[in-house]
Amino acid sequence: MIERRRSPHSRSASDDNDAVRRDRVARRTAGYPLIEAPRLTATSASLTATIWRSRWIVLVCTVAALIAGLVYINAAVPIYTSTAKLYLRCESIQISQYESGAIPRTDKYLHTQAEVLRSREILAAALGTDEDPPLRTFADVEVPLNSLRKMMVVDVGRKDEIISVSFDSAYPQEAAQIVNRVVEAYMTLRSESDRKDATKALNICESLLKQREAELRAKVAELREFRAQKMPVSRGLEDGASVRQGYEECQRDYRQAQQAASTSKLYLDGVRELADSPEALRQYVQAEGRGVRYVAPSSGRLSLETRLMELNARRAELLGQYTETHAAIAAVDDERRRVGKEIADLDAQFVAATTAAAERQYAEARTNERVLAERYQEESESVQRFSDEQQQFQQLQAEVSRLEISVATYTQQVGEIAKIVGDDAGRMGMAILEPALPAQRPSAPQKGKVMALALMLGLAVGGGIAVARDWADQTFRSIEEISATLDLSVLGVVPAMSRRLKVETRGRKVLLQPESPEAEAYRTVRTALFFGTSAESMRTLLVTSPVAGDGKSTLIGNLAIAMAQAGQNTLILDADLRRPMQHVIFSTDHHERNLNSVFSGRMKLSEAIQPTQVAGLSLLTCAHGVSSPAEFLNSDRFADVLEGLARTYDRVLVDAPPVTVVTDAQILGALCDCTVLVMRVEKSSRKTARRAVDALESVGAHLFGVVINAVRKSGDRYGYYGRYGGYGSSYGRGDHDERAGDDHVGADLPQEDRNAAVARS
Repeated sequence: MIERRRSPHSRSASDDNDAVRRDRVARRTAGYPLIEAPRLTATSASLTATIWRSRWIVLVCTVAALIAGLVYINAAVPIYTSTAKLYLRCESIQISQYESGAIPRTDKYLHTQAEVLRSREILAAALGTDEDPPLRTFADVEVPLNSLRKMMVVDVGRKDEIISVSFDSAYPQEAAQIVNRVVEAYMTLRSESDRKDATKALNICESLLKQREAELRAKVAELREFRAQKMPVSRGLEDGASVRQGYEECQRDYRQAQQAASTSKLYLDGVRELADSPEALRQYVQAEGRGVRYVAPSSGRLSLETRLMELNARRAELLGQYTETHAAIAAVDDERRRVGKEIADLDAQFVAATTAAAERQYAEARTNERVLAERYQEESESVQRFSDEQQQFQQLQAEVSRLEISVATYTQQVGEIAKIVGDDAGRMGMAILEPALPAQRPSAPQKGKVMALALMLGLAVGGGIAVARDWADQTFRSIEEISATLDLSVLGVVPAMSRRLKVETRGRKVLLQPESPEAEAYRTVRTALFFGTSAESMRTLLVTSPVAGDGKSTLIGNLAIAMAQAGQNTLILDADLRRPMQHVIFSTDHHERNLNSVFSGRMKLSEAIQPTQVAGLSLLTCAHGVSSPAEFLNSDRFADVLEGLARTYDRVLVDAPPVTVVTDAQILGALCDCTVLVMRVEKSSRKTARRAVDALESVGAHLFGVVINAVRKSGDRYGYYGRYGGYGSSYGRGDHDERAGDDHVGADLPQEDRNAAVARS
């Protein structure tokens, strides 16, 4: 029966749930054409706010960490640190730079020496022999060498050549003694090693010097021989000016010959193409007219052309006197043919002479080009030989210069190494800048650092617990979070009322205390409904909540009073057949005049509706005792009653049980024009609220928005109270759960001017 939706804006429950969710916003807009309900911007709770809500946990963790730090400082044994600074010169003699294929000293040298300082040989020498007095630092240590290696700290300077050697001990005198022993053992070992390296380096350097001198003599001899015997081209012409000058002149002549041959070829081709047209050829020759190319027409041809013109004029004159067959005209024609033949013979001679001249010129150009090409090839080869000889000569000179520099370098090094062989070469490259002295103050524990670390640790642990606690809590933390999670508009925020107030006082706050902030908040919700929809599209309004205890009955009572005061003929229909509350709020008797009596036929609907002390507001209650509330609400009889009430009253407010506990609210949501959810910050959970919205959407209910109930201003913290209770056993045991649900803490919203205007109407 749920699919029998009577509202014109409803949809069948058999529609696909995904389609219902996807079209929810579009259907809501289409159903309410006036304005959209106010919407709050969603913002996630900040980390600072989360930690502030658990500030006592953070404070306890921080204090505990600080106390632990103080205990550690007082109980820890004081440790003294002694440090010696050692200067090492990286440019000291090193045998590897003279050995073939050896790796030269790099910037890692100091780090290598730092590892040498921590080597077992050095540390064993620092510990002394069995005859030396035992050190109290290692009294309880089985292997002193391993302990010393672990506790010894050697640091290399980043911008200098200084190595710092440090050691920590509970005995300051022994700490300084151990460090100084390590430094002295290192200097002794390095001195002996460098002395051996200096002697070996001297031998190697002398050997290399002899080798380079022999190579230099051989290379000088090779250079002289090459200059004397293998430089035929450039001998005496080391600058190469004359060779290159002859090559450039030959190259220029050869290119000119190529251009002349190409021009002659083009001219010859033009003459051959125009051989059949003497007159065109004559014009071409005159245009090209360059020396031998130009062949002028003979004077005889000019006289013949003049004679032909005269004959043509004579014939035209005779045609005016005689016919074509007349003897005078025939004589003129014979003379014209003779003159034309002579002109043709002259043209043939002109063509032949011009062609022969062009061919002769082209042949001469080709011959000149071949001669210059051979000469150019010879000059090119000469220049290449000259370049090769000069390159080889310069290479030999460079090798000689390199060997001379190498010999001079090795000579200098041999002299320098010879001066220091036999001396303490190692100690010349190192020095103790600061010897280790007994420390006057302990280096550990450092009270400031320990307390700072304890403070940070306490804050981190406390903050982590606060964040984990907040993450584990799935209840809504703010109004913005409710709006963002459910994608619904927040119609208003109702302040909390005192726990000492009776349920009938809370349910009629707008009537009893019209100037109170709570009454103003209810009028804000009424204004959002009025301005967010038209009267025809919201005749029946269902008010429900995800779970029990959210204060929906209190909201319906005050909202109905506010609507009636605005001039709306309003009816409250108490459809919570499991635990009705409206008769308690308005102090009426619901045992006889109720919805159950109408269905059982004991009285008419008009008789069951009771007036209230508010003008324009009526009440239709219900009673306990219905065995199957879901079947009761899903019947055709109830749908007909609801339609009849919608035609009679301007607004019908339906009080329904919570959505997630029983199915009654889904049935009523399918029958009513729109639905409003009542929720509480930090009581309603995300999962439950989402389940409630999905359940209403699955039957095509028009969700208009959410009202946040029982909110008290208390910084950014909202109170948390007990649950409503279940249905069946706990839900129907009394009205105290509903009363307790109306007293949560939260925040209020400012009232806009237009809302106040509606409230005064």
